Amino acid sequence: MIMNPVLNKSWRLNGFTLLELVVAIAIFSIISTASAYFIRNVLLAQERGNEIATQLEDLQKVWLLLQQDIEQVVARSIRDQHGDQQPALSGDQQQVAFTRIGWPLLPPREILRAEKKEDSKGVLPRSEVLRVRYYLENEQLMRAYWPVPDQAEDAQPQISTVLSNVKSMQLQYVFSTQNAKQQTSDLWPPDPAYFPDAPLLPQSVKVTLTFDRYGELYRWFEILNHAPTSALLSGQPTPSPAKGGG
Repeated sequence: MIMNPVLNKSWRLNGFTLLELVVAIAIFSIISTASAYFIRNVLLAQERGNEIATQLEDLQKVWLLLQQDIEQVVARSIRDQHGDQQPALSGDQQQVAFTRIGWPLLPPREILRAEKKEDSKGVLPRSEVLRVRYYLENEQLMRAYWPVPDQAEDAQPQISTVLSNVKSMQLQYVFSTQNAKQQTSDLWPPDPAYFPDAPLLPQSVKVTLTFDRYGELYRWFEILNHAPTSALLSGQPTPSPAKGGG
């Protein structure tokens, strides 16, 4: 049987050869793979961007919390659980503990994830003067505080993780001696053999935090309150905070 050449030609024009189908499928596969790869990269970039934004937001909250705490440090020594007197501020390069007036207002309380312990009346005991300590533990910046500065034998601090993924923390203390010469120490109180006329409190504290992603980041925090120790120990009214939270 002989086919009509006109019909045969029309059939070939309206269809696709096997080679054409293979090429079309290959092109479609390449475009689909490239699109999926592009979308995946966009989603990963968005996820990393959100993660970085969250970390930076948390870091800003921690800077603010440190500012509110350190600015309100006062020259009020305490007695520890053993009854020994401790200076108003004591620390080294890795940790610092101090007495402050009032309670921090910002950042929001959600970053202070302490387990609250209530007394028999259902109210957490608190004072207008409290003891605070910052230290690094397992790459986490920890904040501990005692609601009452002079600690009983069974006194337990309220502990919060305020920042994670911190590789290291370094502290430095800046102060001026009687001859008005500015000094820097890695230890507070500084060695009296070298600084016999050091004041009760430093003028400022430099806090350096190291991260894998950001490297070293640091801030200076000035101590604003220099109230006489005798006024606080004698039960007289405490001075109002100079500024900031408290």
